[in-house]
Amino acid sequence: EGRVEGRVEGRVEGRVEGRVEGRVEGQIKGMQNLIEILLNARFGEKGLSLMPKIRMCEDESRLSAIAEVLAKVQDIREIEGLL
Repeated sequence: EGRVEGRVEGRVEGRVEGRVEGRVEGQIKGMQNLIEILLNARFGEKGLSLMPKIRMCEDESRLSAIAEVLAKVQDIREIEGLL
């Protein structure tokens, strides 16, 4: 019985962890996509040239800060400084 319960518990934990990881991954990708849209709208091709660095960043709070600053800045160099 202990083995069966352990396996069931392990499966449930694995599913929950997988869902959480998937959600976080989705949020990160969503923020990266938002930043890409903002960079393109604000700075065109020059802004899009920053996307390789943005795609490498997987820190949710950092991406959020970049998106927030990007909505307000006038000079792309301010974004480059955050990368």
